[in-house]
Amino acid sequence: MITRISYSIIVSLLLISNTTFSQRTTTNPIIYAEVSIGGAVGKTPGLFFGEEINYQFKNNLFTVRASATLESNVTIVPIVFLPFPVFEQKTTSGELALLYGYRTISKGHSYSFSLGVSINDFRQNRLDANNTKFQFQTNYVGVPYEFNIKWFKRKKEPLTIFYGLIPIGNPTAFGSSIGFKLGGNISKNSYCALGITVGFGWHKQY
Repeated sequence: MITRISYSIIVSLLLISNTTFSQRTTTNPIIYAEVSIGGAVGKTPGLFFGEEINYQFKNNLFTVRASATLESNVTIVPIVFLPFPVFEQKTTSGELALLYGYRTISKGHSYSFSLGVSINDFRQNRLDANNTKFQFQTNYVGVPYEFNIKWFKRKKEPLTIFYGLIPIGNPTAFGSSIGFKLGGNISKNSYCALGITVGFGWHKQY
């Protein structure tokens, strides 16, 4: 369950970054968006995708998270004597969650952990007594959690393009981050996922 709202927020952050919190600003709020991709184990093993918006006040971290885990069957079909994989979606588990946690910052990196409540959607392709395919669907409440470590710039720097070679505008608190996420959901269809995260926003007060 990946929402379009987070993508709109990410674009908005990019558009206002150089005008709202420039070199003239002494402090800035800590707010950032991120996307994650990785692998999951549990009721829905396979690929994990996630996106979230984070806001930090003092050491308190507030998060809105949307994520999905996807399990597929892979069938190898020969095409012109070459093996070709065909993917068939088997199980999908979606999540929309609110989390509260603790985040600490040290120079150019941070550590955080969060716990919350979520609404989950579970869908699975099944066969009935007549071997006819149908989709089983159920909704339920879960307890989402996550642990994060992230790296970002230590001081204000201009935004750059072409792999950091060309700076754009004045030094700004807005920037990118990269890190690792260990997260999951405790519910009747529990899962645990490990992935890489890429973020954009204001990751600390500069």
